[in-house]
Amino acid sequence: MSTRNALAFTRAAFFSLALAAVATPALAVQAATPTIDLQSGGHLRVVSAYLTKAPIATVRGFVRRVPLWSGQVNGHLHVTGYAADGQVLAFRAAAWSGHFTENHSTAHIYQVALDVPRADVARIAVAYAPGQHASEVSQ
Repeated sequence: MSTRNALAFTRAAFFSLALAAVATPALAVQAATPTIDLQSGGHLRVVSAYLTKAPIATVRGFVRRVPLWSGQVNGHLHVTGYAADGQVLAFRAAAWSGHFTENHSTAHIYQVALDVPRADVARIAVAYAPGQHASEVSQ
């Protein structure tokens, strides 16, 4: 192999390895990010949901009262974690922190542990549910 061919081969190998090093973490992050399904209801808007970076799947997010509603908002959230094949891995109920006041811009946080490995969760559904289920609600 001539020096010129060896240099071209070395450059090609270097750029291929560099591309693989950059692409691999991006693909891993993309595969680890679950699909999020938010379902608001009543006088409550589910604003966000995400998995924390803990090894055990923990869902955290924010809720807000809908605009033009100044009354109390009762209820809780149903949080469901699904596997890639659609199987339900975990179903939990969660309450949001605090009470809604006259300030419409106030958002309240919720958090619930699904008690399954984070890597197993491919989809999360968070839905408003009316009423209080004291036996299944965690804060």
